[in-house]
Amino acid sequence: SYASGDEVVTTVNATTMDGGSVNGAQVELQLIVDGKVVETYHDAIGSNGKSVINVALPSQVLSSASVNAIVNSSSTVDSRSKSVPVVLDTIKVKYYPEGGSLIAGVENYVYFESFITFNQPGEWKAELRSIPRNSDLDSDEEEDVDLRFLANYPETVVLEEVKTSHEGRGVFKFKPDSVSLYFLKFTAPSGVESTGTALPEVSEEGAAMLHAEFDPIQDKITVQFATLM
Repeated sequence: SYASGDEVVTTVNATTMDGGSVNGAQVELQLIVDGKVVETYHDAIGSNGKSVINVALPSQVLSSASVNAIVNSSSTVDSRSKSVPVVLDTIKVKYYPEGGSLIAGVENYVYFESFITFNQPGEWKAELRSIPRNSDLDSDEEEDVDLRFLANYPETVVLEEVKTSHEGRGVFKFKPDSVSLYFLKFTAPSGVESTGTALPEVSEEGAAMLHAEFDPIQDKITVQFATLM
């Protein structure tokens, strides 16, 4: 994913219908932002069948961005368009602890999915952070805490890096306690924030699922749990 002002590296691949070379074919690449062509770039297909063009997003993208490549060879003209996933200030993240709940004092695996503008999946990096639970916060209100405030809280502790693995999804593991509040602080792309959901509440009792393995020969599934009672 990208943010306003980022540089986007685009690669145009072109061959003939039978896989032959179109070396020297002219490429016109249009950058379309919020429905308007804001910049046009020109290049040529190289001997490797590719054209690589660096595109600079404007400092403000209000709704959408895409690129449209037009390849003009001696025999034909063809065009292709592709959207550029731009994060417009916020990322929505949903957490799914393996086993259903976060359990204090044991390793927990947390799966997640995330969305950017218009519910498109987005790629990002973040820091998993914690702060002591604020006694002024009612537990029912913690999911609505402004994470921009939490990220600048003086007692914030950075635990580890978290990043997406494919189409906005991923997994991380950590060992939570019951006296801290956990959340993500995004580090890439720049200038984005979460929409304001901390990780689920940590329980002092229960079981966290650590591992599941299917044995096709014996037709059985082996599951490992960690418990804190």
